[in-house]
Amino acid sequence: MLRALSLPESLGNAVLLEAETFSDSGGWLVDAQHMDQMGSSYLLAHGLGVPCADAVTTVKVLAAGGYRIWIRTRDWAAPHQPGKFQVLIDGNALGPIFGTNGGQWAWQDGGVVELGADGDTRIALHDLTGFDARCDAILLVPVSWENFSPPNKPTELEVFRRHLLGIPQAAENGASSI
Repeated sequence: MLRALSLPESLGNAVLLEAETFSDSGGWLVDAQHMDQMGSSYLLAHGLGVPCADAVTTVKVLAAGGYRIWIRTRDWAAPHQPGKFQVLIDGNALGPIFGTNGGQWAWQDGGVVELGADGDTRIALHDLTGFDARCDAILLVPVSWENFSPPNKPTELEVFRRHLLGIPQAAENGASSI
């Protein structure tokens, strides 16, 4: 089934961070109201017009090198873009402003960064407006994955997520022998 998604052989070098699992959610809140539609909860920066404190986590990549960063987000009130945010890698903001890519959940390309395998990389979500920025996930893929775009169709995304997170594709039988 994974072959149908045209995934590279080096899949083990990719890192998927579910935003709701950040080690410090800062002023961002976990919102689970769309799990039935998205298959995941997400982080929401609901500051009533005052930017929320950064959500922060760290990640360690398996191999040093260039990584393309994808952010799954949406502009909840397109085209007005009230929920804009930045993603910071070790304190440096990626070029794009996120939460600006349309009214549907989609992956937004964050560009390429060089990461070392010798330590933890700090990743932060930096709210710019205080008006409901939304971040579902962050994906880091080796630049060798030329022309790769993460799946966005719900069924393909679920297979992709489960694979990268090490979750079985099918539910295991929970029956007891007692």
